[in-house]
Amino acid sequence: MKIFVSYIKTNVLWVVFCAVLILFQMVFMRLSGMKQNDCIYGIILESMVFIVVFFIGFINYLIKYNKLKRTSMLDIDEQSDMPETSDSVEQLYQEIIENQIISRKEIKADKDKADSEMLQYYGM
Repeated sequence: MKIFVSYIKTNVLWVVFCAVLILFQMVFMRLSGMKQNDCIYGIILESMVFIVVFFIGFINYLIKYNKLKRTSMLDIDEQSDMPETSDSVEQLYQEIIENQIISRKEIKADKDKADSEMLQYYGM
């Protein structure tokens, strides 16, 4: 349920836009003299198309969420297998994460090198 609410929050502008568009279509059909049954039929068709597209988008969102969740459970060094991004903001987030992983690996390598040098020094 939390994921569905998150998806709605992400796409709230599109949901409102489609709802307003359907409302305008209903008002236009009614004002143009169409019968009430024809108006209802048109609104039902438009609503069904909207619902189908909305849930296809949600399924794609859910697939991406599950891939990210599986990736988050891996060790930090194995987390480079990220799903494809859908926009430039996600691309920037992935670049930031990759830079942090590289930085972490460099720090770890420097620490390992310092530890081995210290062991060699004390071993002498």
